[in-house]
Amino acid sequence: MANVFKLHGSYLLPQAFPEGSPTHPSYPTGHGTVGGACITVLKFFFDGSFVIPNPMMPTAGGTGLTPYTGGPLTVNGELNKLGHNVTFGHGIHPGIHYRSDSDASLILGEALALSILQDKASSYNERFTVNVRSSMAQRRRSQISKLLGTLRGCGYLLSRYKGELH
Repeated sequence: MANVFKLHGSYLLPQAFPEGSPTHPSYPTGHGTVGGACITVLKFFFDGSFVIPNPMMPTAGGTGLTPYTGGPLTVNGELNKLGHNVTFGHGIHPGIHYRSDSDASLILGEALALSILQDKASSYNERFTVNVRSSMAQRRRSQISKLLGTLRGCGYLLSRYKGELH
């Protein structure tokens, strides 16, 4: 704290943006909610267990590619990383949101997308089943209920969502 005061003449922690922190609430993050919804819709359409063949990664200098030598990369795993990168890169690093805001917003976006997909599915004559693997393995039904309560409080009506995830 002494160093902060010495550098800035104030004990208030510096912000990434010169105008300071936004005046909107920390939770939920918009980027996290949209990220969670988008990756859930992509998981609906693609086989999440598919292993990506011959993945590449950037070289140390960032100007070329080299073969990836780690464990297998699946579509679901890469989509989960993408969702986290979207919400963390926008909100956590600049100090706008807390990690818990980003995590909960991914779940919120997922619940919203699943609700919309279930509503759309009910309008088809054909019966079908789709399994979408959750991006947050430790999720509990009570968390979904709380998040759906938040959505209802924001003016969304999600009457068909029953918290059924596979």
